[in-house]
Amino acid sequence: MREDDDEYLTGLLASLGDRAPDPMSSVERAITDGRARRRRRRQRVSVSGAVAAVAALAVAVAVMVPRGGSAPVPASLPSVAPSPSPTMPAAPAACRAGLLPEPPGVTDTQVVAADPTGRYQAGYAWRGAGWTVVLWDQGKLETVTTVPGKRPTVAGVNSAGVVTGYTVPRDPQSPTESSIWTLAAGKLSYLPSPPGGTAMTQFRAEGINGAGDVVGVGYELNPKEPDTMSEHLIVWPADDPAEPRTLASPAGTTPAPTAVPDLASIDDQGRVYATLTVSDGKPGLLRSVPYVWSPAGVAAKLPVPDGFVGRSAVRGDQLLGNLKASGTLAYGSLDLGTGQLLRYPDSVVATSVNRWGWAIGAVDKQTPVAVFAGSVVKLPVPVGGGAGYAQAYTISDTGATIGGDVTLAGQRHAVLWTCR
Repeated sequence: MREDDDEYLTGLLASLGDRAPDPMSSVERAITDGRARRRRRRQRVSVSGAVAAVAALAVAVAVMVPRGGSAPVPASLPSVAPSPSPTMPAAPAACRAGLLPEPPGVTDTQVVAADPTGRYQAGYAWRGAGWTVVLWDQGKLETVTTVPGKRPTVAGVNSAGVVTGYTVPRDPQSPTESSIWTLAAGKLSYLPSPPGGTAMTQFRAEGINGAGDVVGVGYELNPKEPDTMSEHLIVWPADDPAEPRTLASPAGTTPAPTAVPDLASIDDQGRVYATLTVSDGKPGLLRSVPYVWSPAGVAAKLPVPDGFVGRSAVRGDQLLGNLKASGTLAYGSLDLGTGQLLRYPDSVVATSVNRWGWAIGAVDKQTPVAVFAGSVVKLPVPVGGGAGYAQAYTISDTGATIGGDVTLAGQRHAVLWTCR
């Protein structure tokens, strides 16, 4: 359990007051799933079993089909107005690293979110007394904002430069407000609790789309089982954020997924994606199944190839996930429009994906890489950075910009890789 994970759980349990259960109860198990999903101040990328050498990185991405060799089955997505079909850009062949400018008086900075165009990068700066939220615009320092609360967490930024995130714990003096906020042009605004949401003890933002719609999660104590919590998917529409909508979970599921990096994503058409836990009818037997909600809130199960577990990191029609073939667990992306599945080299642990299925992640627990159209490209570390001290978290749709951080002389610095 990481230090920031401990803080998150402690804050959440503290918000429950005298009814807080033992930290080792099922509440912790519920939040454990959520901790790994949050776009937050990341620590080291953990890569279990990724031991292939960087010299072997020029492995092409394999096109996979469902078990048995049958053709991919296109996913049936909710009908929305079609968007223009852009042309896939040329895949970059190499990247170079550059440090982003930092506010004066800070010791650490970090990028954890970016908009699809790569224009905006959002993250943090540490001033010694706490974290402040930082926004960079085209590599230049744009805004530095202090967000009230113990620990602000950035969840996403859109192409208009609107940042969303949340704080822990929720302010008990403002029961009509959630702990989810947006930051636009330097102005901080808190989103309201959904109808009946005053019973929710904590909120977590998950993402924002191009229109400014925000998706998040609300936690509520289960009155019949006080040592458990219910999670509710919530959407705050950009055109009417005062009227958030709680999304209904399909029968037999709960929005409490197993260890996935993102509980929910929202695309530019207003569709929400989440990986839900489904019971197989036997005690303790659960499986994760990806679902999609239409803009009207109607849920549908996403048909995915056998052995693929969606992780709900969605961009365009690409769903990042894990797949198991021949006993080997690997990462890949599923095109929800065509059903085509791309498998990344076994050495790559992917953390984010763009609309073309290009991904970023790490190998050997320490080397940041990008997967561009079938080739793995090592992301160089700025001069002074050692092995294991660089991390990549964001990738633009063109692949031209990748955001992350690097540790130099014991201090973390926001870094932007430019690729061509």
